[in-house]
Amino acid sequence: MTGAFDGLKVVVHVFGKVHDAGDGQGMLCRLDLEGLELVATQHRVEAGASPRTVRFPLRTTEISYGGTDDGKLVLKTPEHILYAERDELEPELKRLGLVSLDHVLSRERQLLGGRRRKGLAVWVAVLAGCIALAFGALWLADWAVARAVDLTPAPWEVQLGQAVLDGQTWDEVTDPEVIEPVGKITERLMAEAGEHPYDFRFKVVRDPQVNAFALPGGGVVIYTGLLENADTPEELAGVLGHEVQHVLWRHSLRGLYDRLKWHVLVAMVLGDISGAQELLLAQAAGLMQLSYGRGMEREADRRGVELLVRAKIDPQGLHDFFGKLSEQEGTPESLTLLSTHPSSRERQEYLKELIEENSGARYQPLDVDWEGLQEKLKGGAGIER
Repeated sequence: MTGAFDGLKVVVHVFGKVHDAGDGQGMLCRLDLEGLELVATQHRVEAGASPRTVRFPLRTTEISYGGTDDGKLVLKTPEHILYAERDELEPELKRLGLVSLDHVLSRERQLLGGRRRKGLAVWVAVLAGCIALAFGALWLADWAVARAVDLTPAPWEVQLGQAVLDGQTWDEVTDPEVIEPVGKITERLMAEAGEHPYDFRFKVVRDPQVNAFALPGGGVVIYTGLLENADTPEELAGVLGHEVQHVLWRHSLRGLYDRLKWHVLVAMVLGDISGAQELLLAQAAGLMQLSYGRGMEREADRRGVELLVRAKIDPQGLHDFFGKLSEQEGTPESLTLLSTHPSSRERQEYLKELIEENSGARYQPLDVDWEGLQEKLKGGAGIER
């Protein structure tokens, strides 16, 4: 970098701030190029005073990037430091053909790129660690829920469900013309339910909502709205077979624990299952609005169909009933049951597959007076308050 630039003064129309070593305030300067020196001249001076001039020999001055996002071009000598806007000064120096300086800046850009890549790698590693930590925490919470379910004894589960039942003020239907047909259906189902620690109790209550739900420990509540909207006893049997599986596979208990999974995780870490159970009792009222996840619904569908097949009850009733509610989706009749047992085309297809897998099974009609039951309900079956 000799020859043409020696002694030549070029105004580069750029300003910068020069700091003396140890001076934090700095001085605003106009920058000019004289030969191979960048000359910083004080921009504002008092009347009658001469402006200060600081020279930065480009051959020996340390040049780097700095400032926020490396937006400054920094020229440093033992006595002074110059900060100029990188996007203003660097293009001017390159425009003047300072090849050696361009080499220095290229090297600095490479170092800057390396620092940025290293910084990015650090952030990626931190992000990956956070994601792994989050997934690990979720896995531990799910483990805690499963462990709490395993450690909860069936008698305590029965008490939990009974506490919910006792806390309601339903109008229970007691008319034999309603209770006996429902009893025949449930007896046929439970005869094939296998061994279990629960005492199933099926209760019919006066309510126009199309719904039935199971509580921990074996309590199953059937609304009269469901009986009135089921076209056949097989449709009711399908719904009840599904609900029975929620009890047998402890879905309600699991769902409640899952709502409190982080509290349950702490309780399990401390080895305090009683603490988790106390939390559950405090949330017991939520069982009335508890909805099941997709996995639990599929399990209840699959095992419910298996129970119907063993009981020689046509599982097509379950498929037909949920299909009917899907067609009525959005109507008052369908909203309650679908809110806790979401129906979809996928679910309908799944039920259809389950039924086709048992296409060779033989079924026996349910010997109940279904029309008589529904007529009795329309006429106002006896209730117990």
